[in-house]
Amino acid sequence: MIKKKFNKITYISSSQYPSKEANLIHVLKMSDELTGYADYVDLYVWKNLSWQVSDPKKFYNLKNDFTIKYFSFNFIGSSFINSLILTLKEFNKTTLVYSRNIRGSFFTLLFGIPNILEIHEPYSAFSKIDKFLFKLVLKNKNLKLIVLISDELKKIMNFSTLEIQKKII
Repeated sequence: MIKKKFNKITYISSSQYPSKEANLIHVLKMSDELTGYADYVDLYVWKNLSWQVSDPKKFYNLKNDFTIKYFSFNFIGSSFINSLILTLKEFNKTTLVYSRNIRGSFFTLLFGIPNILEIHEPYSAFSKIDKFLFKLVLKNKNLKLIVLISDELKKIMNFSTLEIQKKII
């Protein structure tokens, strides 16, 4: 999937950390793997205030070092604000964004940061704002790949243009 070495990869997730949820464990394992493609990897997550992990590397069986950072605000509807703040923090520091968040991709693409966007749900399930932003994300030249998590999702999304189809894995 990723062929070259980057200075810094920023992974934007909607997961809560720490957690025993499969979603977070997958995100942590992905971050662990991304360290092989970058000098630095930062993972942005929501902070779970209900419990803590003293040694995440041991608890989650991680092999490599990466930084876990938290979104600034943790309230319903704050993903838009957090995405903008994250972009302003990471602008000129990040060479690639791997995102599971359309809003995060949108803002980082606005600032010219190359993106890989991972999609987990069909377009019909997007909010109105995310549908609008997704259309803009698809048109951005810095969108490098779209990762769809299943063949069924690829069929449902039904991307019509050849240019976008070339970016899908």
